Amino acid sequence: RVEVAGQEQGGRWESALLTRRLACQLQDTVAFASVSLPPWCLSLPRRHPFLFSLDARRKLLDCTGFGPSHAVYRMQESRVAAQRAKLGDSIRAAQQRLAVAREHQDFDGIARATDDVDEIERRVYSRRIGAIASDLARVSRGNILENAQRLLEYHQGSRHVLEVQFHGEDGFGSGVTQNFYESVSGTLQKRGLNHETPLWITDGHDAEYAADPDGHYAFLTNAEGLFPQPLPPGSPHMAKVCDLYRFMGRLMGKACRDKFTVPLPLHPHFFAVLKGGSDPRQLVTTLGRPSAAIPPSEDWSTLDLLRAYATIAEGGGGGGPSLGFS
Repeated sequence: RVEVAGQEQGGRWESALLTRRLACQLQDTVAFASVSLPPWCLSLPRRHPFLFSLDARRKLLDCTGFGPSHAVYRMQESRVAAQRAKLGDSIRAAQQRLAVAREHQDFDGIARATDDVDEIERRVYSRRIGAIASDLARVSRGNILENAQRLLEYHQGSRHVLEVQFHGEDGFGSGVTQNFYESVSGTLQKRGLNHETPLWITDGHDAEYAADPDGHYAFLTNAEGLFPQPLPPGSPHMAKVCDLYRFMGRLMGKACRDKFTVPLPLHPHFFAVLKGGSDPRQLVTTLGRPSAAIPPSEDWSTLDLLRAYATIAEGGGGGGPSLGFS
C-alpha cells in the first residue's frame, strides 16, 4: 500500500539519500564482482523498492542479478560508453578530416587522420578488460517456435551471451538476435497456435479468423494485453500449456540478461500475479465494466464473460438480467 501511495503521489516516498548511498556502493566493482556488497544493498531494495529510484534499481539488477561475469561486463561497457561520449567531438572531427582527405586523395592526410581515429579508439577501449563469451546458434524461421524451445532447453544453464543466426541468411549480431526474439513473440500471439494450445484469453474475433485465417485477425488483438486462459483441472492441454509458459520464462530471462527485448504485450494484471502479493479477487474486480458496456450474452467472448463475473463480484451488476443472463 505504501508503494502504490508513493507512486500515485509522484514518487514522494523515494529517498535521495538511500539512492545515493546505493549508487556509491555499486561503484565498487570489486565488491559486487566478489558478491561482497553490504547486506542492506540487497535486502532493503527488495523489501522497500519505492525508496530507490528506477535507475538505481536497474543498476542494482545489472550488478547482482546475472552473475559476476555479466556484472563486470556491463560495468565495463557503461564506462566505455561514457568515455566514447566524452571523446565524441574528437571522434567526429577526426572522422571528418579523414573523409576530406579521402575526397581530395591526400594520402598523407589520410594516414594522419587514420592514426588520429585509431588513437582515439584506443583511448576509448583502453577501459575494456575483455569480452564476455558468446554462443552462436542457427534456427529456422519456418519452425521458429520449435527451434527456439529446443535452443533454450539446451542453453538455459549457460552463462554465455546467446547470439542467433537464421538458416539461409548471412546476417548475424545484435540486430538479428533481436529479430529472433521478436519473431518468437509474434508466433506466440498467433490465433492458430492459441486454438491448438489455449495460452491466452481470446479477444472475440475467432469467427472472423475462421472466415479468413490469413487476414487481419491472424493474431490476437487484446487491447489491454494478453492474459492466461484458465483451464479446468485435467485439461488435455495442461502439459503443453505449462511447457510453453516455462519456455516463455526462459526466453524472457535470457533476453533480460543479454539486454534484448521480448515484445510480448502481456496484461498488467499478469505481471501483478507473477510478482506475487496480489489478491486475485482484487485483480478480478478491476476487470469489471458498467452493465451497459457489456454486450448481450449471445455475443460474449471469453473476456466478456470474465468481465461479467468481475462486475458481479464488484457489486455493480445489479443482478443477472441487467448483464444479459436469461
